Amino acid sequence: MPTVITGTEGINQVQTGAVESGDLPAGSVIQVVHTVVRPNITTNSSSPVALGLSASITPQSSSSKFLLTAIIHAKTDDIDSGYGLVFIRDGAEIHTPGGYYEIYGADYTDIRRKSPFQYLDTPNTTSTITYDAQPEPYDNKTVRFGESFFDCNFTIMEIAG
Repeated sequence: MPTVITGTEGINQVQTGAVESGDLPAGSVIQVVHTVVRPNITTNSSSPVALGLSASITPQSSSSKFLLTAIIHAKTDDIDSGYGLVFIRDGAEIHTPGGYYEIYGADYTDIRRKSPFQYLDTPNTTSTITYDAQPEPYDNKTVRFGESFFDCNFTIMEIAG
């Protein structure tokens, strides 16, 4: 049964820990973990690149869902370059969002791109999970991630199921 927060009694219940994550309605955000890195990595490989966008979270419920959001800053000098993203849970790929973000260089003069990627995961566990977000360049073109003052971000939100 949900706890109704009204007056001073409801506030006291929150302060004493009487409201548990199980009391929250489906869709409520239970916890958020956020990681920011400034990787400064250049690659011309078509393999996923570990930028350090990794975070661990311990689910409060096995029915929770996890909204993964990665924002990647990239730059290229190659014409028609681009990258996608791979989401990884505990070392295993769980999702590659469809398509690639295109970035253009050379004739288009050194273009940077800030690309958001999202995925909703349902791991069905209460054990600690480690998630990673790794960009995956295509066509063996040179792509630079991060650099000097361009951060990359990774946010994990646990959502009540």
